[in-house]
Amino acid sequence: MRTPLLLFLAASAVAATIPREIHREDPEWVLETPAPVDNGVLGPLEGWEQHECAACHREVTREWASSLHALAWVDEHYQEDMKKVRRKKSCYGCHIPEPLHGFAGFIPTPDPRDEHRVHGIDCAACHQGEDGQMLGPWGAHTDAHPSEKNKSFTSEGANRLCIACHATNIGPVIGVAKGFNETQVAKDGGSCVGCHMAIVERSHAIDPETGEASPVRVGRSHLLQTPRDPAFLRQAFGIRAHLRDGKVILSIENRTGHRVPGLAQRTLELRFKLLSGDGETLEEIRHMIDKRRYLPVDVALELEFEGVGEAVLAEGDHDAPGFPEPVRFLDETFPVQHEGE
Repeated sequence: MRTPLLLFLAASAVAATIPREIHREDPEWVLETPAPVDNGVLGPLEGWEQHECAACHREVTREWASSLHALAWVDEHYQEDMKKVRRKKSCYGCHIPEPLHGFAGFIPTPDPRDEHRVHGIDCAACHQGEDGQMLGPWGAHTDAHPSEKNKSFTSEGANRLCIACHATNIGPVIGVAKGFNETQVAKDGGSCVGCHMAIVERSHAIDPETGEASPVRVGRSHLLQTPRDPAFLRQAFGIRAHLRDGKVILSIENRTGHRVPGLAQRTLELRFKLLSGDGETLEEIRHMIDKRRYLPVDVALELEFEGVGEAVLAEGDHDAPGFPEPVRFLDETFPVQHEGE
């Protein structure tokens, strides 16, 4: 039995670029309550109840408080990396940004505020307009503050706030959102919030004096989905085993709309076993996905077995900063499909 390590940059016969449209229909992208693996960054953000938005938007603020946005400044891994950065303010624009609306190209600028740094990427960063009004998908009137509907919260411009920071390459962070709007995923209607913020239907505000709730509307959860959640990470890959020219080809498709991984220290070890009809292992292939051997957007990686079997057992482990040990996110068996199946 052979156990080679196959790299994406190997010969094209092993790693070929496959158009998304020739693959079988992707399963539905499912967003459930996030269940991230502990990486040592404690949440929710301490003192989130005192944030000024929590008085009326308590449930939304509670969700935000457990997200990586709220923890962007206090994140222990970020603070550790900051010790190695000479121009520390170059990181402030994304980790403690001023309100993003109003800046040319939505380029975040360094934030001089000291007293609010602990809030990281707070409500104002995404929702405050140039004139102090609160921006959102509805623009509903309220006596609490001026409100205005803005296309950043509609399908027309849903990606631009995310792209403002996530197109940046700096330190261990890879600008995965750069060029997202040109990807096939975006052209098919996919978006950053569509993958990372689950749809919720609820009242988004309560009058702190009367207890009266605002109308129930469809919105987005501010509990962000991240690769720390094994079930969410699994959805990044479309996997198919099929027979071609007398050999079993394993196709691994990137379903995300951006390269994988998006963090320099993140590694994904994949192991594939070709199985006979009675479950015997005939061959094994190992493949590592990391900063150097990443999976590009809008393509599928093809791994080729030398022989023929009935199924492929796929296992995958995810390692990232703060994980005490790699986390299993993939453990499935895929039947080998023949032509026409």
